[in-house]
Amino acid sequence: DNNNKYKIEQMRFLSSGMESKIGEEEENGYLWKIPLGFVNENGETHYCVFDERDSIIEMPENFSNGKFKLNPLQAGYYRVNYKSDNLYEYIQKSILNGELAEATDRIGIQQDSSALLKVGLLDLNKYFDLVNCYKNEKDYTVWADLTSNLTSIIDVFSSSDNEELISKFNEYGLGLYSNIIDHIGYEVKENESCLDGMLRSIVISRLGSFGHPKSIEFAKTKLEEFTKEPSSLSPDLRSCVYNIAIKFGTEKEYNDILSIFRNTDLQEEKVRCMRSLGASTDLKLLQQTLDFSLSDEVRQQDSLYVIMSVAANPKGRDLAWGFFKNNWDSLNQIYKGGNLLSSLVKGVTTVFSSEEKALEVETFFKENPCAPAQRAINQSIETIKSNASFFNREYQNVLSYFLEHNNNNNNNNNNNDNNNDNN
Repeated sequence: DNNNKYKIEQMRFLSSGMESKIGEEEENGYLWKIPLGFVNENGETHYCVFDERDSIIEMPENFSNGKFKLNPLQAGYYRVNYKSDNLYEYIQKSILNGELAEATDRIGIQQDSSALLKVGLLDLNKYFDLVNCYKNEKDYTVWADLTSNLTSIIDVFSSSDNEELISKFNEYGLGLYSNIIDHIGYEVKENESCLDGMLRSIVISRLGSFGHPKSIEFAKTKLEEFTKEPSSLSPDLRSCVYNIAIKFGTEKEYNDILSIFRNTDLQEEKVRCMRSLGASTDLKLLQQTLDFSLSDEVRQQDSLYVIMSVAANPKGRDLAWGFFKNNWDSLNQIYKGGNLLSSLVKGVTTVFSSEEKALEVETFFKENPCAPAQRAINQSIETIKSNASFFNREYQNVLSYFLEHNNNNNNNNNNNDNNNDNN
């Protein structure tokens, strides 16, 4: 960017991260007429058609002053990668200071950044710095999408079993969600919108997963109260309370959830319970959960909820995969190659992030073919390979980022302590 002129270039984006061969873009017609949109800090918009590989675009006089976002309201079907440090800094500050008015735009920025990071088109430190700018966000839809994307990224690296890295993820997460829990609170408020209740559930759930003491205590207390008085816990909070209580509790909390499952007539409540049982960090309870999935207590069409809950737990993903393989004939017979089997295949395999696991999954289904689920099998193997590529490319970078990130925070805290002592 220079004198209100900006270089724009287009290329085909593949979520697999595979790059096109030289000349393939033009030969196969991968050059589009793109209706580019720009929105400046005053909410004014400017549009033009971009149909070249790359071009210099000049903004209207007094339009941008170096401060704009592409693709207003995410109306265009394209990803945006800001190579200009000045523009990227403007985007970050706009989000942090609440100056980007439309929630759709705030969602789009982090969506694009997450997708670009996974294929190696965005620096990892830029992504985590950007996400941290959302700490003052108040909108449910933004938090829901950001949480989904951030969780999918953290889950890839959790496969390393590096406790130091997981601890640093937890510190980062606690900082990110600290402002919004102060805003939304733990208890249901009079006349609040349904979106506030859904936001509260997301925030408490994530804080609990990061080891937030107050959220853990809240979940355990609420579960205890709920077992005595069923009207004491809002349905919006039950899933997050169940998950946190089981993850950080003992066999008592696990049995409390089983008791709720057995005593309710509501299928929705049964599903909540089934999906939470896999949150335990106790391997014995996780194996018990897997065995429970094929018991007479669980409807056949609901078994996948239980198995997938264990697979989603880093402590249980290998257990779930082993259980799936050992019970393949039974599961294949139960679901008879239908959509539920495809969902289960994805649920127990796409949690992996290594080439070895991709080969293991591929080998298993070659030896145990299932034509109706073949598309899901192929997609799962591709996802595992993409996860592996992402992990191998960024693992050292993520270690370096969080080591530096936390050291800077510690240094700042030490400086503040020293200043206070001097004062």
